[in-house]
Amino acid sequence: MDKRQATRQMGSLKALILSLLLLILAGAGTVSAYRYIQTSQATIEVSRLFLRLERTLGYDGFIHNFKNFVLRPEESRYYDQAKDDLVAARETMGSITDLTNDLGITNTLDDLSQTIETYGEKLDELSALNPQSLSSRAMDDLVRISDVKAGRAIRSFEQRVEAILKARQAEHLFFFILTLTLAALLLCWIFAFLLLSRRKSVEHAAEMEHQSQILRRAEDMAKLGRWDSNLQGAVVWSASTLRLMGVDKEDFSGSREQAWDFVHPEDRGKVRLAMRRAIEGDGHL
Repeated sequence: MDKRQATRQMGSLKALILSLLLLILAGAGTVSAYRYIQTSQATIEVSRLFLRLERTLGYDGFIHNFKNFVLRPEESRYYDQAKDDLVAARETMGSITDLTNDLGITNTLDDLSQTIETYGEKLDELSALNPQSLSSRAMDDLVRISDVKAGRAIRSFEQRVEAILKARQAEHLFFFILTLTLAALLLCWIFAFLLLSRRKSVEHAAEMEHQSQILRRAEDMAKLGRWDSNLQGAVVWSASTLRLMGVDKEDFSGSREQAWDFVHPEDRGKVRLAMRRAIEGDGHL
């Protein structure tokens, strides 16, 4: 293998390696972008669930209906609406638990869950009693439930989930930008490599043409010619050889049989022997 072939093979290997690196960076960037989108969707869904939970339990939901049932026990619609709110709250908490578990975040809403269950028990107790037979003090003792721990739990957990998801978003975005930057730099490198390879190829072609011109001039001055052949039988004659043989380029087919016609019969054995030695040796005749 000559130096030129080795250089071409090395250039092809470099191009292959750069292309593989670009594919790897493109894959990594795609994964980072996908994870960023997933995390963004999870952030939106978590916020939506917490908002729904707060509305279900808030003064437009369970608390409103629970207090109205305490004040107006004869209106059963408040009891039914309060029960529906509890069911919706449990379902929403279940959705939050499933989503945060999928995200690898530990649920810390036990205090809220316990408070909701306590409200449910009080609601059932009220429905089984005659509230009008109870004094205000007794009614207050019956329905008094502390919401402090529940409120602290939901706020703390919501803030923690949002902080974790924002950190993950920032991490995925960072890696996406990093891979995008590296891919852009690699593309510039590949472009520069191709330009350099093209330039070297043009320079090499120009140098070869210059050497060919010098060789042709030397052949013309020395009245010499040159020829090349390969193992498949193709023969190439230079312009000087064609002139020396008195053959037009269009009339020479380039076959070995036609080339042998220009060798004197008495010299063919010597030429064949020299060719065999060249093939078995260093390739020079």
